[in-house]
Amino acid sequence: MGQYRARDGAVMIVAFTPWQWQALAAWISAESGLPEVLSERYAGTPGDRSPYVDELDGWIEDLTLRYGKQEFAEEAQRRGIPVCPVNSVPDLLSDPHLAATDSWLSVPSPGGTVRMPAPALAVDGARLPVGAIPAAGADNTGILAGELGVTDTELLRLRQAGAV
Repeated sequence: MGQYRARDGAVMIVAFTPWQWQALAAWISAESGLPEVLSERYAGTPGDRSPYVDELDGWIEDLTLRYGKQEFAEEAQRRGIPVCPVNSVPDLLSDPHLAATDSWLSVPSPGGTVRMPAPALAVDGARLPVGAIPAAGADNTGILAGELGVTDTELLRLRQAGAV
């Protein structure tokens, strides 16, 4: 579906299946009093609804603007509609779930230590390792020569030209 404004930011709605659309349409109708959103012409897949996207987007955003982004996401998920809040960097840095689950790493970088979210997946209870952040261009030689087959002579010419 897409990204829609909420009172305090935005939400991303991913309602692709017909039943997810029906749940969203029922919610829109219940809150807005618009029975036409339940029309059969909007049923089916997102492709089936594409001729009506401007009309539908207006109805959807009328609904999302009634809520804060987290509140909307939680209510949508309760209704079986896949939605997530769109977080800014400050939102991410102050996310209570990431803090409560110890989901932050301190990673060395050329400019100092960087705080970043840990990998979301774990294997046998262990998170995947995260290495240091390389300096800009640190991997150029390995990629150009090893991956792309640039010869030493070509690499020297590129360096002299200031291209790498």
